[in-house]
Amino acid sequence: NKSSVRDEARTRLKKEKPALVVASPNCAPFSSMNNINPKTPKRKRNRLEGLRHLRFVLEMFTIQIFINRGFVLFEHPETASSWQEDVVLQIMALPGVRRYVGDQCVYQPEPIVAHGEWGYIRKRSGWATNCPEIGRRLSKKCKGDHYHVNTEGGVITNAKFYSKRLVSTILGGLAKTLR
Repeated sequence: NKSSVRDEARTRLKKEKPALVVASPNCAPFSSMNNINPKTPKRKRNRLEGLRHLRFVLEMFTIQIFINRGFVLFEHPETASSWQEDVVLQIMALPGVRRYVGDQCVYQPEPIVAHGEWGYIRKRSGWATNCPEIGRRLSKKCKGDHYHVNTEGGVITNAKFYSKRLVSTILGGLAKTLR
């Protein structure tokens, strides 16, 4: 979130004009688990930093949509309080942007071990995109045909990395749209 990094990102976005810009910023300051913790100065700083990052996402998405005429994709947990923040509401108000909801366990290639049990991480995600085909593909819900591990104690941090299957789903939706 350094100024020089943001400047470079703006320059590259305008120069390279990618077809899709994906933003999945740190959701911890807005997580439902974090909201049960006492309001400490550190928590307040983390929230302000999270809001600054979300404002940068809004700026990048604005460039992508209005200057590059491209697609955007934003992801945060469905239950994150960020969805009610003014800056995310502004992202949602960008032309063509719509919210979709899906479970990331559907894209997890294999179970993990957590707390001595094998299972999948059920991360219900909210997705905001102006590419309906990507949104449609990311709207898959868990059928309940596998076990979900308890995500307390840091297990949920494993879900911050997108699986190859999830990335292929996103890129497949983009490719179909660009044809």
